Amino acid sequence: FPYSKNYNNAIDSILAANGQKALCGDISIFEKGISDFDLAKLSNKDLRFLRNMIYAKHGHIFTSEDLTKYYSNFEWYKPVRKVSDTDLTENELKLIERIKLFETRNENSKTKTKNSELIGFWQDDLPVVAAGYCEGFVFLNDSELNWRVSEMGTLKAFYGYEGTYEIKGNVLIYYVKTTAYLESVPNYEEWIPEFETYKYWGKDSHLNTITFGVPLVFKFPISTVLEKDVQWWGYIIPRVTTQIGSDEFYRILDNPEELYK
Repeated sequence: FPYSKNYNNAIDSILAANGQKALCGDISIFEKGISDFDLAKLSNKDLRFLRNMIYAKHGHIFTSEDLTKYYSNFEWYKPVRKVSDTDLTENELKLIERIKLFETRNENSKTKTKNSELIGFWQDDLPVVAAGYCEGFVFLNDSELNWRVSEMGTLKAFYGYEGTYEIKGNVLIYYVKTTAYLESVPNYEEWIPEFETYKYWGKDSHLNTITFGVPLVFKFPISTVLEKDVQWWGYIIPRVTTQIGSDEFYRILDNPEELYK
């Protein structure tokens, strides 16, 4: 079967390389999207180049010599004016703020988050469970960490990561050792009606596991763990929360093993 566009995008997400592709001069990546995992693979130095690349693609004239020299390697860079935030799109401004947040990572700062506080399943964005669990981090103990994709998506070519972690300063360092993905998925988006998607999803597919010789390393800024009341559809729900990267996560399960029953 031919592969769908979404399937190929899902496979690309395994390596979380969009940030690195952009740094190599592919500015079309800014339209495709850059995830927190993409940013977590970059050093703070590279994040600075990525953030300023947004201005560079609009033709900004830089006063920093290293920035001018870097972007001059790309044919698309035409320095013609001083670019301000008012010249940027809403999505570009949001990405800049996300990059700045990652640039606050400091492994030498005072550690405010303990490993023992993180054990459990932390769901991204939603403080409740709907038809299934959303994507999130599964802290199995004080050293093992998994990342699970959402159970509610129709396209699950990418299943998630398994690895270990440590906390240094305000940084969650995630060492990914293995990942899993489905192979040979039909291009249902083109030849299967939407209402038939679930019936055929995964047919003639098999799950592959990739073990990395050198672990993928992701570094996320992480905030303190705190308890607060969250408003949800008119209800007040007490939740334990923390911010990892640019997203707020809610602890949905204290016992992470429940996810694997």
